Amino acid sequence: MSTPAPSATIPGPRVLAQGLQGYGVQGEFRRADDATLANLITGAGLNWVKQQVPWQEVENQPGIYNWVDVDRFVNTMRGKNLNVLLSVVKAPDFYKAEESKKGTTHGRPADATKFREFMQVLAARYKGRVQAYELWNEENLSLEWGTFSNASYGQFVDLVKNGYLGVKASDPEAIIILGAPTPTGVFDNNIGIDDAVYLQRVFDYNGGEVFQYFEALGVHPNGGANAPDDSQANPAHSTATCGGGWSNHPSFFFDRYKELYNLMAARGHGSKTVWFTEFGWATTDGPGAPAAPAAGYGYASCNTEANQSAFFTRAFEKVRAESPYVTHMIIWNLNFQQVVANTDEKWAFGILRSDLSPRPAYTGIKAMPK
Repeated sequence: MSTPAPSATIPGPRVLAQGLQGYGVQGEFRRADDATLANLITGAGLNWVKQQVPWQEVENQPGIYNWVDVDRFVNTMRGKNLNVLLSVVKAPDFYKAEESKKGTTHGRPADATKFREFMQVLAARYKGRVQAYELWNEENLSLEWGTFSNASYGQFVDLVKNGYLGVKASDPEAIIILGAPTPTGVFDNNIGIDDAVYLQRVFDYNGGEVFQYFEALGVHPNGGANAPDDSQANPAHSTATCGGGWSNHPSFFFDRYKELYNLMAARGHGSKTVWFTEFGWATTDGPGAPAAPAAGYGYASCNTEANQSAFFTRAFEKVRAESPYVTHMIIWNLNFQQVVANTDEKWAFGILRSDLSPRPAYTGIKAMPK
């Protein structure tokens, strides 16, 4: 498939309406049972679906694309009147930057214009059927990016710029989301960069250039062992159930999203909206649970399935009441218990069991007002 001709002009970012309007879920939907999964999504009263698209799985050779799985996903979900968000990650090895070739199967392209070309082809194919694109994912984590240096922040801005230009050349109406950083709680070039520090450096690069290339800020609120109303000053749930663990850094708390939005607003861009492109609570409670949580996710044993359900419903209620700039909340995750072993960290975040029966969180989300 040849690269489509670009539009004569590339529009600047739009100012989007505020107020919570997107209730969604992420999962792995490139499956033969995607119609069953779509019915479970709409059956819960959700109206958005997110799928991660590994670039390296689509562009198998330079300029040669395999669309079979993504086509089926988009066709199925749009057939159920669901809005679609695609998160694009993982440069193909033949484009990958040197620091991304060590210790990760993810990573950026050495030449960001290759990302522009791919996003232009992708957006042309799904124009009018995919409503939003998230440009990269957890780029402040070495497993997703590679080893960090002082140059990494500008490289990410260049990636976002090229992704924006590619999408808007083919589909000016598509919404562009700045890829969400992950709450790491650490600052180590070999592991990850604190999400707030990372965003400050990205926002300030080249006089705030990045603000020209996205319409919504992606964030990943992760409460860990903390309820949505907990704070570092009062980590009530964590203190009660996890011996005070996972409570000594602000990124362990759901409200971290407010700090990240304020970094953007302080730079004069408070009119941009925020999307939770992943958020959730892990629990190793219930049928099929592992003997112990995955390494690094010990807080999953501190949350019960009842906690997970209550935390989700309270989070939606809290955002509606407190944060009109948050317009979309994408649950992490629907069906990874189908996909991975119970020893994988993604298992504990699922709201369906491996047989697709509901955990309490799914039932609670289905019942809550939207």
